Amino acid sequence: MASFWLFLGGAIVAATAAITSQRYADLPDRIPIHFGLAGNVDGYGPRYFAWLMVLVQLAILIGFLLQYEIAHRFGSLAFTDTILAVCLGAQILILNTARSGKTRVNMIGFWIFFAAMIALGSMATSRR
Repeated sequence: MASFWLFLGGAIVAATAAITSQRYADLPDRIPIHFGLAGNVDGYGPRYFAWLMVLVQLAILIGFLLQYEIAHRFGSLAFTDTILAVCLGAQILILNTARSGKTRVNMIGFWIFFAAMIALGSMATSRR
């Protein structure tokens, strides 16, 4: 079962990298990198920051791979994939907002996705 979670985590990171690569050329020089709770963009960074989320995901995945025994013992592999999926959702929000030039977005979709991922990760962890 652990190999499934490791494969899924790698697939999520690969999907984030693929989406970022596909959309990178269309991004403006300055992209949103942080959103307030109401959906207002309150932080910007240079375009290459679009790769930051991919690096964060890789660090999470590598960290759990290096601590495989601990992660497996506590059921954290499933929850690691939950964190990676939330990062993917955040990356899509960042890229779409950057491409549209908006300074405010409707965050309800992201928060629903976030809650669903946390619920699924919790259920997968509890079934261990």
